[in-house]
Amino acid sequence: MEDCIALYERVAKQAFKLHVRWSCLAILLSLFTDGIYPTRNLDRALQEVYGIRTTILDWSRATAMGIKIGVVASTMKPEPFLFTNYNALGRRDRNQKYGILQGDALVWEM
Repeated sequence: MEDCIALYERVAKQAFKLHVRWSCLAILLSLFTDGIYPTRNLDRALQEVYGIRTTILDWSRATAMGIKIGVVASTMKPEPFLFTNYNALGRRDRNQKYGILQGDALVWEM
């Protein structure tokens, strides 16, 4: 658990870092944009932790133990959209109130 906390804090510091010289300008620009922090900081931090090419369907300890993981991405469509580390076989009920990724996705992009 302590390793997870340390990793979380390290990623947060890297992702939410502003250069002191640019912080006033960044705050001003945030009034007209979607955020104050550059997205490249978060992208780099997540790529460092998860790897640039690691996908959700790649082998992991979770898949080896049979653990099924789902990540909800609510902005994909009007209804919730799931990224999973497994893809079921067969037909899905068309009346479901959520979508499921039918393929692979890079972990750091989710």
